[in-house]
Amino acid sequence: MNTSYLGIVTRQGLEMLVRENHRVLRQMIGLATGEKSLCCWAVVPDVVGGVVQQLIATGETEAALRVLNAVALHGGPMCCGSCEPANSRCEA
Repeated sequence: MNTSYLGIVTRQGLEMLVRENHRVLRQMIGLATGEKSLCCWAVVPDVVGGVVQQLIATGETEAALRVLNAVALHGGPMCCGSCEPANSRCEA
């Protein structure tokens, strides 16, 4: 099954990834309001979401972002913080 996730991306990589729902949406956007971070969304198979979350938990945030970008079926930045509207991938 595929699931939609929200993430926080910084220059260090993907710092956070959580399943999307109406309760976390505003919180995630609020966390990404700085100049050096952005909130993104991605739809990935459930197993990939778990792998990416494990990479984040072990501090491998750059690898987590690479995996997310490589496997995401759909996704991109949410316009807040330093979001570049023309950027179609989650990259800081």
